[in-house]
Amino acid sequence: IFTGTYQHNHRTFDNTVNNGCDGPNWDTRVAPNSLGKRLQDMGYRTGMYGKYSNNYRGNKEPVGWTDWLGLHGNSMYYNYTVNRNGVNEKHGDNYKKDYLPELILDASIKFMTDNSTAAPWCAFLSFPTAHETFDAAPQHQALFMDSKPPSVNYPSFNKTGDPGKHWYTRSRPPLTETAAKYN
Repeated sequence: IFTGTYQHNHRTFDNTVNNGCDGPNWDTRVAPNSLGKRLQDMGYRTGMYGKYSNNYRGNKEPVGWTDWLGLHGNSMYYNYTVNRNGVNEKHGDNYKKDYLPELILDASIKFMTDNSTAAPWCAFLSFPTAHETFDAAPQHQALFMDSKPPSVNYPSFNKTGDPGKHWYTRSRPPLTETAAKYN
């Protein structure tokens, strides 16, 4: 997503540092050729908010981003750490101060409405909402209690171990009953 190149070109093969995710190869080959860096080189203000990579630990601010809010590690809604423009911030479980989707929105809106320059901008928002635990904001938790998602009765749904599937899909356990209801 960040480079627009195929895996065999950017050499990131999985979510481990040894195989390219946020390791030395990432720093020298991927980040300098990322969307943020290329746009920045053309005069854009660039902002990145939320999950950057599974192995991001907040020890650096990747090149190419004018404004940066990077989540340490994988998707969380509460009790996480972010790196905000080079400073690590720990967050707890208070909705008003710590709910990650709201933090991402607030930081990105501030960036997008900054009128101190006429430069064009690009904001990249990366929310944790595609991953369990599916923590909806408190004001939204009861909105769809009586709703059911459409049924997914196709034969391959939630089947694992199929030798015709990608190795990662083969290695995963089936979705939990709760997760399966929302997929």
